[in-house]
Amino acid sequence: MTPEEIFNRQVWEILQDIQEEILATEVGKPVKYRIPNAMGVGVIQPDRRIKILYKLQEKKAFEIQRNAEGVRIGRSDLFYLIINPLKFNDLYEEFRQKSDSKDEIHEEIIKKQKAEQALRPTSFTPGSILPVNTSAEEVIKSFSPRSRFFVLMVIRGILRLTDFSPDGKIHYQTQSPPGQLLIQERMLLDKLSVMGLLSHYGEDGIFGIVTLGNINVEILREVESNLTNAGKQSTVKPTSMANDSLDRRGLEKKWDVLQTIWSSYEASSRVGSILVPIAALTIKGRSPEEIDQIIEGLRRSGCFAEWERKDRWYNLEKLDHGTLSETHDKIGKEYKELAEKYQNERSLTNNVSAAPKFNYKITYESREILINGKPIARPNFDGENDLVFNYLILNPNQKFTRKQIEEAVKSKLRKSLSKIVENLGFKKDLRKIFFNVSSSSIQFNNPVSTSLKLDLN
Repeated sequence: MTPEEIFNRQVWEILQDIQEEILATEVGKPVKYRIPNAMGVGVIQPDRRIKILYKLQEKKAFEIQRNAEGVRIGRSDLFYLIINPLKFNDLYEEFRQKSDSKDEIHEEIIKKQKAEQALRPTSFTPGSILPVNTSAEEVIKSFSPRSRFFVLMVIRGILRLTDFSPDGKIHYQTQSPPGQLLIQERMLLDKLSVMGLLSHYGEDGIFGIVTLGNINVEILREVESNLTNAGKQSTVKPTSMANDSLDRRGLEKKWDVLQTIWSSYEASSRVGSILVPIAALTIKGRSPEEIDQIIEGLRRSGCFAEWERKDRWYNLEKLDHGTLSETHDKIGKEYKELAEKYQNERSLTNNVSAAPKFNYKITYESREILINGKPIARPNFDGENDLVFNYLILNPNQKFTRKQIEEAVKSKLRKSLSKIVENLGFKKDLRKIFFNVSSSSIQFNNPVSTSLKLDLN
């Protein structure tokens, strides 16, 4: 659907809402229009509704009521509209015609596809496809293990709709975003049709809605059950470091997904349903299929009751705050423990032991420079060395230029920075540990932790 088509449908929906209010409002009175506070796939978001209201005002359909100071009357979600009947009716008719023409195109496509479907030979069975009236076991075997979760997702979508069908037909909306996944989903529906598990009456070509009938609910439910159980049984406990690594990566994926869901959940003030951007989940090279499996696992654990993947969002419905919170904390703890265990085992396996660390600290007491309490130098009072070191010890771990030092001590330095460091008693290893110094800059590091052991005797 093009941006123009999306916009037209949204305008038409809002115009109809306003028309309902007009019919219920006394003639000559402002029409009250409230912005619904709703979220979800296909729902016009509040900020978009407000923009469309101002766009309709721009087209003179109405004026948004304001007081004498020009301030809009009403709360943030409530608008009072002074309708311009002639212009409003013109716009209403214009967008109704656009909507009707779209419906006519839709119907023409359906008719064409049904005609094409009628011409298909009913006995068509490619050699690579299983015979009609196949069993659930044969259906599952016809798909590789890697594809089975995708198959499960589509079958569940079909079965959810069969409960509401009055005549055995359903209108199934494809769940995959445009691209290879959508192609695979269409191929899967064709394959299920050839297997004799359903009849495929064609797709509308606009909204991705496929009409299906003669659905073998019994076999599909058996396939769903077997695939679900297979997924549960596929989890094995790690028995080696290699398996630990695989398990850690799996847990890392789950933890990343949970953190993203939790962020969206809290940002939405913990409502019952949320939209989670696909882009925020498919990180580190992960595919939507991988995320689907994790999302489904969270659904089975009770974090939410339903989920659906659309073009750019995962729509999670009927969230259970308690279960989601417990799962978030539990997985976070497990991942941290497993990551620490993995690092420890890796260090032991590689015979890598951390080098011992020695901690040293410089103090300056009564003009005496001490390292861990041991004296190393005693600069002359108010001399160049004393002034510079006084400033550096008060500002450790920062880089200063020669000019900055001179400005700080209010004196032009006669010696080089390197010579001052040497005069302060920092030579060889001491200089290496505590100072970064050049002809133009200096940095005093204090305290320090190093693998280098100093002889302070």
